[in-house]
Amino acid sequence: MFETIKNMFVVKEIRKKILYTIFIILLFRIGTYITVPGINKLAFVEAVKAQAGGILGTINIISGGAFNRLSIFAMTISPYITASIVLNLLQTVVPSLEKLAKEGETGRQKLAKYTKLLTIAFAVVEAIGLYLNYKIYLLPAMSYGIYQVFGMILFVVCLTAGTALLMWLSDKITENGIGNGTSMIIFVGIVSLVEISSINKVSHSTLLLAKCAFGP
Repeated sequence: MFETIKNMFVVKEIRKKILYTIFIILLFRIGTYITVPGINKLAFVEAVKAQAGGILGTINIISGGAFNRLSIFAMTISPYITASIVLNLLQTVVPSLEKLAKEGETGRQKLAKYTKLLTIAFAVVEAIGLYLNYKIYLLPAMSYGIYQVFGMILFVVCLTAGTALLMWLSDKITENGIGNGTSMIIFVGIVSLVEISSINKVSHSTLLLAKCAFGP
């Protein structure tokens, strides 16, 4: 196994792909800590923790903790996945889209462009929905009058831009890195959160053992 890993880094082309993928993943992980401006982060985190066992907990796992912090990547890559599914379904009922799918590389490029445009549309709708659900966590200064409108626009733009950036990063992994970018982003998000949870459990267990051994 170790010999196989060693050989992977010996081949220059594979090494470049691996390092490029790691670089993109690091950018993704950094982005999960950039909170949407104007949010009362502490109040939001407490609210999400209170519902950790429900659907919010599942979303947070998939997003790699980004949703819990309401970061710019809080919506993850889900609008892109939804757009891809919808466009694939439309190909069976819309003749022009079905024709594009059969036109080879040119057709695939056009479909990819349509998918990205549809992704942005879904991202805007989802961001508005999140704003309506969580606008109570906006800072007081952005909750009244004209500032409320500014707060909504900022909220929606940041989340939509975050999804667009994540879509671009996943495309770059697919083009220049290792594996499928979308799958890699989702996998890294889940693994990173599971790893953090495991570390926390080990730390808690260590503290308990220390207390039992040496007293309070």
